[in-house]
Amino acid sequence: MADETEVKELVALASRLLARELENFDFLGHVSWRQGDSMYIKGRHASVGSMSRLQAKHIMKVSLEGAKLENADWDLPSETFMHTEIYKSRQDVQAVIHTHQPLATAFACAGRPLVPIYHPILSKQVFGEKGKPLPVHKTAELIYTVEQAKALAKTLRDRNICLIQGHGVVVVGRSVEEAALRAIALEEQARWNMLALSIGKPIAIPAAILKRARDATVRGRWNYLVSLFDSK
Repeated sequence: MADETEVKELVALASRLLARELENFDFLGHVSWRQGDSMYIKGRHASVGSMSRLQAKHIMKVSLEGAKLENADWDLPSETFMHTEIYKSRQDVQAVIHTHQPLATAFACAGRPLVPIYHPILSKQVFGEKGKPLPVHKTAELIYTVEQAKALAKTLRDRNICLIQGHGVVVVGRSVEEAALRAIALEEQARWNMLALSIGKPIAIPAAILKRARDATVRGRWNYLVSLFDSK
């Protein structure tokens, strides 16, 4: 099990990275990491400020019942239950990310399916080896209550991504790094879908090719994206 300080630093780093890589994440998104019966998540945006400047001190330990487990100055995110109920329903999930990334969200708003269109490895990372359409939670309501969060977790089921109509997306993974890279890959797929739609009909990568594609590696791409902070 990772040291608590390391966990907080990683959650903060993932938040800063997503603020740079995803439009509309800087203020309203949140990243969490599960450890046993608790999780680590940032304070509410109004109390911690820009995600691009988030630090370990802005991350706090919270129970899976949605209660603070440390004396933190920050308010809980209003959609804390989105994270806790997914963790309760999915023992395989160690990280949850909620974003309002515009391109992927637009497909849910339009009721138009995304298809695996760009790069077999990255497509598999988003859609899985069968290339099945992503589930859509068909309400724009914010996820404030346990009941709303349970309904979202039910829509997500065993998938790694769920689009939320008129709201945003939720992405899960076996690690913070995997979930963050999956959220970025999702927006790439949405961008390529939009480009294809602008000139014709998107042609999905066949499931047989997705199945043969290797699983996306995490460390190399993560390290590259993190290294961009040092190059500025």
